[in-house]
Amino acid sequence: MKKLILLLLFTMSYVCAQVGIQGNISSSFYSFESPTNNESRLNQYYGFNLKVKPSGNNDLYFKTYAKLIDDGSPQDWHEKIYNAYISWNAPLANANLKIGRQFVYAGVVTGTLDAVAVSLEPADNLDVRLYGGVVAPYTRDLDLTKWDDGNALGGYSSYKINNMIKVNASYFQKQRNSELYWQQAGAALSGKVENVFYIVRYDHNLLSSDYQSILANASYMYKNWTFTGEVSSQKPKVYEDSFFSIFKLREHNQFRLAVAHQFDAFEVGLQAINTLYKESENNQQLIFTLGNNWGVAGVVYQTGFGGENIGLYADVNYQMLSNLRFTLHSSHYRYERQYVQLEEEATSFSAGVNYNPQKSLGVALQLQQSINSYYDSDFRGLLKLFYSFNY
Repeated sequence: MKKLILLLLFTMSYVCAQVGIQGNISSSFYSFESPTNNESRLNQYYGFNLKVKPSGNNDLYFKTYAKLIDDGSPQDWHEKIYNAYISWNAPLANANLKIGRQFVYAGVVTGTLDAVAVSLEPADNLDVRLYGGVVAPYTRDLDLTKWDDGNALGGYSSYKINNMIKVNASYFQKQRNSELYWQQAGAALSGKVENVFYIVRYDHNLLSSDYQSILANASYMYKNWTFTGEVSSQKPKVYEDSFFSIFKLREHNQFRLAVAHQFDAFEVGLQAINTLYKESENNQQLIFTLGNNWGVAGVVYQTGFGGENIGLYADVNYQMLSNLRFTLHSSHYRYERQYVQLEEEATSFSAGVNYNPQKSLGVALQLQQSINSYYDSDFRGLLKLFYSFNY
């Protein structure tokens, strides 16, 4: 927490000296009952999204997004720094330089890095990016990973030949104790031919001398119809940045077909997905959706690996007034667990309102409830305050 306060003081001193800040500040309060001891809990989150730039100079700025969190952990208050970097544009050289913590997503170069990033445009339609630094700590605190404990180097380039063809290539490696533990190379081809949009991507694991992932996707648009076909194969990315991951990714091959049709204000869609796992098990899904400007409702039917499952869900996002929006989410699923053949009914609801008394000020309230075999009724509440500014 002390480190975050120092960071914010540095930012504010920079603002006072240079004059120019925009961003937002948010406060969230999450109330729920702990499943371990049935005690009521209140988690607090304070977010800071700031962009600071010198007056009259749009080519240089400082950007950060951070949170102060009290989630009942032993250290009480603690901070998470998601990004904090200085960016400088050099228009004459068609270049950009970023120094600091940044989330990178460019081909196989993915993850949060404390690094130097250089972007160049040496020719028309040619984009080149180079990255060098260390991986950010998993806890996202202000500490820097030592070079020997996790350095990272990578590069990405793309070239748009015309509207029909765009190619890119990338490389990324991570090293610890002078030993490579993650080394990837990738290439992709994308574009548009008539009414067909396509992308073909291949990522290769250089350490295992085997592919990491393969994807081929094509979408065809005709009047009010959209047809999509996709084939993919994915191996687990054990050493990839997994901060945003929840579930362990299993090795699998997948085939997906989808069709959608626009009827005036409504769109009807149908997807068929077949997933084959390494252990020769497979899973089939049919997903039917009906959507409009208010939201979407769907029916999911699943069979195969994991048992049979029929689910219903709905998401509503209705703008009642210019400054008042109503949200609703509801789902109901039936699970049949493999081997034990245990059926379980699981239902969840959430309803909320977003109110903006002023353009720069927002208040959001959400109530959540879930019912399953673990909880007869799990009731939770979320209150969020939001303030944006531009000075």
